[in-house]
Parts: sequence; structure tokens; C-alpha cells
Amino acid sequence: MHALLVVGHGSLSSGSGAATIRLAARLRESGVAPLVAAGFLNYSRPTLAEAAARLARRGAETATVLPYLLVPGYFTRAALPRALAMLRAAHPALGLAEGWAALRRFGYD
Repeated sequence: MHALLVVGHGSLSSGSGAATIRLAARLRESGVAPLVAAGFLNYSRPTLAEAAARLARRGAETATVLPYLLVPGYFTRAALPRALAMLRAAHPALGLAEGWAALRRFGYD
């Protein structure tokens, strides 16, 4: 089963990840993928690792990782790829595809 994993930055501010959680809920409701989860790189919960583990427990075999970040930069170029490497090691049976490659045509790299 395929899944979508929406990734936000996270924040110490209470409620700052609400937009990311709402986006994941809307994508889930629209049926874009059988499983949709949101996770955060920093500070907020669920963490990216927690969200990936949840998808794996629910039967996801593959997941497209979609960053929900304001601008391209350190987090898209370094932090997210590093986090994905750790997820791949922790969940070798879960195939993770880097969905932001599709965003390059819009200026994100």
C-alpha cells in the first residue's frame, strides 16, 4: 500500500504545526493516497520518525515524502535527506520516495 508523508519544520510555538496537520488531513480525505501522515523535523510531534513508524505499522510499503516548508534551503538540501537516511535504516521495508523532486520545476531544489 502506498502512503504520503507530509513533512513540516516544526516549532516551539504551540499550534504552529496545525497547518501541516490540516494539509495531511485534507489529502487523506481527498483520497490522494490510502495512508497519509504528517511529521516534523524539529520540536513538534509527531516527529518524522514517529509518522514513518505509524505508516509502516498501518501497512505502508512505500511512501512519497512531501516537504511542506516555506522556502528551499538547508532543510530541503541537508536536514531532510539526512532524516530520510535514518528512516531508511530504521524501516528498510518501507520504500521512501523523495517527492520534492517534482517541486524543482517550481523553483524548489
